[in-house]
Amino acid sequence: MATALLPATPAAISRACYTAKEAGRNRIHCYQPNDHLLLERHGELQWVQRLQNALDNDAFRLYAQPISAVCGNGPGYREILLRLEENGILITPGSFLPAAERYHFMVRIDRWMVRNTLAWLGDRYRCAENHTIGHWGINLSGDSLSDSDFCQELVQQVTRLK
Repeated sequence: MATALLPATPAAISRACYTAKEAGRNRIHCYQPNDHLLLERHGELQWVQRLQNALDNDAFRLYAQPISAVCGNGPGYREILLRLEENGILITPGSFLPAAERYHFMVRIDRWMVRNTLAWLGDRYRCAENHTIGHWGINLSGDSLSDSDFCQELVQQVTRLK
């Protein structure tokens, strides 16, 4: 039985080159049509445009999850979580955060999350009868926390709330 080898498309060759580059110096990566690593990278690349659209079109959504102490009677708090809404469907962060981290979207996503959380909490505070809103937490990426501009902006935004 004869097997015909199909030529790789320019996009497939490009994905193979990026895969080799990500593996480190002096590496090669041969294109295979069923290469799981290439398919994974291709899926992540598709997220780049989706994440850009989400930031441009305000398609992220915030959710508050109550957190309670397992032991003791201490007060709980709420953690702010992120979802992506596309065509009325909510997508959990496990689907898009790996690509966001790989393609350097985390600082921009964290900025969106902080800005929108603080605006929402400010509205909640102004509407509260006794001007208390409880305790809230936001998970931020290491990329954001190591970005001095992000940290300065965060301090400024929180200071403006006081």
